[in-house]
Amino acid sequence: MNETQLRRVDDVGELLTLAHLADIVFYEVAGRRLDEGEESDVVESTTEDAPLQVLLRHDETRLQVRVRCEARSSEAEFTVDVAAQFELSEPVELAETVQREFVERVGIMAAYPFVREGLHSTASKMRVPPPLLQLLRANQMSLTRNEPEAPEAP
Repeated sequence: MNETQLRRVDDVGELLTLAHLADIVFYEVAGRRLDEGEESDVVESTTEDAPLQVLLRHDETRLQVRVRCEARSSEAEFTVDVAAQFELSEPVELAETVQREFVERVGIMAAYPFVREGLHSTASKMRVPPPLLQLLRANQMSLTRNEPEAPEAP
């Protein structure tokens, strides 16, 4: 193998032997109390429907799985954006299926408890009821590729 060619990882089990959780980074933790009768663009979250957005960033030696949740209770809106950062013990190239499986089975599971905690602690500080997110089970989340939108016809 020459210096420019990286070892390709085609199995998530192999990736797990190379990766370790290096840090949890909070990008945003916000809450905003709603005025009485105020309309909001965010639909009130129940235990099942608080939307999660997941983003994967990676290079040869790092993976970052970022999870963002926007939720609403009867009295406030919340945003929590958290990333789980993993370092790899050696530079590798990752198959797309390995990236997806790692994010779905490991990355989201590492970040999700911090999303829940961010929502709850923000609500507690604001003295409003927190939106309650249920436990996230393995294979409950699946990723879809973020395809660019087609340009509108003139």
